[in-house]
Amino acid sequence: MNTTPKSPELVTCLNNALENEHALYVQYLSHAKTVKGVDARLVNKRLRRLAGYHRRHQKKLRHLIADYLDAVPSMNMGATHAADSMDTILRTNITCEGAAIDNYMKTLALLDRQKEDLPYEYCKIDYALKKIIRNDQAHIATLKKLHGA
Repeated sequence: MNTTPKSPELVTCLNNALENEHALYVQYLSHAKTVKGVDARLVNKRLRRLAGYHRRHQKKLRHLIADYLDAVPSMNMGATHAADSMDTILRTNITCEGAAIDNYMKTLALLDRQKEDLPYEYCKIDYALKKIIRNDQAHIATLKKLHGA
């Protein structure tokens, strides 16, 4: 059986994305407990829901890394950002979601360059990353709506 060689550079990018998803998951849950004010209950619920999306993103990235690229998914966590007010929490998470989208776009560009080397994996990885990007774009819209911007 001939297996397609995995791309170490793509694995590194996907593992970095996985580490960022770990961090966003923890950050959203921590911020949900930290939020105070009149709308705290609503914001807490939305932040916990967003954390759930990032948990699913982690699962998808582990699947892509392990099952499609025959590599080991990272168990490390990216940087988290503390925030202590509702305004800071929402602005911080808008920024983090934007950074995540930027990283996914760079990963997609790398994937496109390696399309010929990953004939069976390309479509699945491309579709999954684009779906995660769409989710993160929706997260930004939700956070902006909560922020009132």
